[in-house]
Amino acid sequence: MWLSVSRCGEVVEATWSSCASMDSDKAIIGKIEKCGKDLSWWNKNIFGNVRRELSKKRKMLIEEEAATINESKNYNLRSIYC
Repeated sequence: MWLSVSRCGEVVEATWSSCASMDSDKAIIGKIEKCGKDLSWWNKNIFGNVRRELSKKRKMLIEEEAATINESKNYNLRSIYC
């Protein structure tokens, strides 16, 4: 999901290049930790709570599928898939 957004790579590159360029194991571990923190922040601000949104959409889908069966209407169902 992250890789579908070009900004993800930019976050990694910016974080990696902003850290000290020492080649020690400690410096590399520090870069990885900082990159993880920056990506976590980015994920929260770009995608929000994906699990909550998926749960909400599943519930909507179940409700609309039931309504479609009962009413033979599918215009609301189409809007959920888009």
